[in-house]
Amino acid sequence: MAEKWSINRLSDETGFDRRSIKKWLTAADKAPCDVDGKTDYYSLRDFIDAVVAKDKPADPGGEGDAFERKATLQGDILEIEKAKLALTVLDTEEVFRVLENRDIAIRQVILGCDLPEETKDKILNDLRTININDILAERSVDSGVTEASQ
Repeated sequence: MAEKWSINRLSDETGFDRRSIKKWLTAADKAPCDVDGKTDYYSLRDFIDAVVAKDKPADPGGEGDAFERKATLQGDILEIEKAKLALTVLDTEEVFRVLENRDIAIRQVILGCDLPEETKDKILNDLRTININDILAERSVDSGVTEASQ
């Protein structure tokens, strides 16, 4: 059974203004497939038809191409937001902040331990040589091996 979409849900999922969505559906003569009280529900097919019909270019390479690029960009942005919610993508600033806090804690433990000063200096110098790009490269190699073995 096909899923039914309210105007508000279509707006939330696509990033388009709900008033614009309603206008496009009306202009494309798309009637709701279901009504629940005050809420009209539409099929995704009707929504897509209305969006495609609203910007059909009169000439190839015209406004329709710009609309498709904008829709693709909005789709990419939505995928990124969904990935963030699923914690498969992390904000770079947040990652660096966590790493910095971890490094500060490690340094405090090293400086507060009973090791000789020379050993502490060597450990701290070794920690300074760790580069985030090396970690990312190692991670991509590890994930490549994992994906290939599955």
